[in-house]
Amino acid sequence: MNATDWWGRLRGLLEGGLRASDDGCLWCGGARRGAGARRLAPLCGACAAEVPWIEQIHCSACGRGEPCPDCVRREVSYVAASRSAVRYTPFMKEWLARYKYRGSERLAPLFGDMAGFAYERLRELWETETACRTVLTYVPLSERRLEERGFNQAEAMARSVGRRYRAPVVPLLVRTRHTEKQSYKSRRERLESLERAFAMRKDGVDALRRFLSEGPLRVVVVDDVYTTGSTMQRCGEAIAGAVDGRSNALRVYGLTWAR
Repeated sequence: MNATDWWGRLRGLLEGGLRASDDGCLWCGGARRGAGARRLAPLCGACAAEVPWIEQIHCSACGRGEPCPDCVRREVSYVAASRSAVRYTPFMKEWLARYKYRGSERLAPLFGDMAGFAYERLRELWETETACRTVLTYVPLSERRLEERGFNQAEAMARSVGRRYRAPVVPLLVRTRHTEKQSYKSRRERLESLERAFAMRKDGVDALRRFLSEGPLRVVVVDDVYTTGSTMQRCGEAIAGAVDGRSNALRVYGLTWAR
C-alpha cells in the first residue's frame, strides 16, 4: 500500500470518528468539506499534502529515506530493522509538540493510524520469513516525564497498532533512570546518556519467556521519533539479554512515527 492509498484510508477513518469542533481542518482550522460526504474532513488539502511519508527506503536497517551515517558505523545491532512512517520535518515537529507536550488528545487516533503505515512496512520484511508470533512493546518514560505529560505517546501508538493488527501489547521495559531530552545531544552524548538506561521488567521477562516457549517470536519496540537509533538499540539490548541462549528464536524490530 503506497502513501496515497494509506492517506485515503486514514482520512476515511478519521472522518468517521475524529472531527474538528467546527468546519475547520483538524490542524490549521482552515475550512475544508469532505469530498462526496456531508461529514467534515479532518485535515485540509494543504495540510494533508505536507505529510512527508517515507516511501523510498535507502537504509534497509533503519528505514531512512536517505543515506544513513549511523547504521554503517554500528558494529553490533540488537535490532533487526526499523521502519518509520514520516520524515521528521519542521511541520511534523509541530504536530508532535502539540500532541506530546501540549496534550492535544484528539490527535491520538491520527498518530496511531500513521504508526500503522510503519507497521505495514515491517510486515513487508516478514513476508519471506517463516511463521512467527509478533508482540508489541514500547519505550517507557521515566516517572518524572510521565507525571509531566500524563501519558506515554509511544504506548498510545503501540496500543493503536496492536488493536488494528490484533497483536498483543506487552510492557516489557522499564527506564532505570531519568534522562534529559535526547534531541539536543550529539551522537556520543546520546550513547553515554542512554547507557544502561533501560532494563526488563520482572513480569516482562516472564512474559517474554512464556511467548518463546510457544515458538519463535518477534518483538516490535514502538517509539515516536528515531534519530540516531541509540534508544532503540538500548531497548533491543535489554530485551535480547533477557533470553540469552534462546536469542536465535527472538528478533527485535523498531517502529517509530518519524525518522
